[in-house]
Amino acid sequence: MVQCIAVLHLSRESVPHRWSGRADCPDFRSGLRLRGPLGLARQGPPRTQPLPEESGVRLNSFNANHHSSPTIPEQRSAFLDEVSKSVEMAHRLDCSSLVVLSDGITSRTGERGAPESEKRSSLVEALKEAADLARDEGVLLSLEALNLNDHPGHFLPTSSKTLEVVREVNNSHLKMLYDIYHMQISEGNITSTLLGNIRDVGLIHFADVPGRHEPGTGELNLRFILMNLRDAHYRGAVGFEFSPIGSDEMAFEAIREQVKEFED
Repeated sequence: MVQCIAVLHLSRESVPHRWSGRADCPDFRSGLRLRGPLGLARQGPPRTQPLPEESGVRLNSFNANHHSSPTIPEQRSAFLDEVSKSVEMAHRLDCSSLVVLSDGITSRTGERGAPESEKRSSLVEALKEAADLARDEGVLLSLEALNLNDHPGHFLPTSSKTLEVVREVNNSHLKMLYDIYHMQISEGNITSTLLGNIRDVGLIHFADVPGRHEPGTGELNLRFILMNLRDAHYRGAVGFEFSPIGSDEMAFEAIREQVKEFED
């Protein structure tokens, strides 16, 4: 069985920043209203307790760092503070996974002229400490690579570079978030790369290419990818993070149709 989820984003003031719920949920009750595959409007105060079981929604992951970049030595303390607070929040929300970025969303590290070796060394050391924090609370960190077309200057644009960092940190609580949309743009060869590194992949995201839309709108064969993940006994989640071409309902139906045979 492959666990398929929808990736949804909250407004900045509603920490955590990214929630993931099952794609077949009709709505997100208990203070949350579904807007679509890339949107979630908040009603009421930020949530600090797990969603009730009857809601049918389980929180899968959210971003561990938003402002700080572990590639910058001067920001390491701020990065670890963000991770520590996110790990604490994850524990309270009964969430077992966090997404880590090499470059903070609001920190323009690509414009900083430090040598790559300095940035990499800072990243590895910061992630070693972050992974220890996550291990203490039983949380998995997934390090995400982003393509340079959409994210110029991002420090980790490829799977090989990201996996090298993961393996150097050498902590079972740090793996890679393999975003198929980003990696198709950066390098292609999706299925072979996933299968060859599946033990070091903690989370997978999907959007079709080009355009970052729902499955079936581009060049990627989602069924083929899911079939291979199932046969490889991948037990992590596959999250759908995209901008729908048509209505939200049609996009979710397209997902259901393609994933139903792999969730049994």
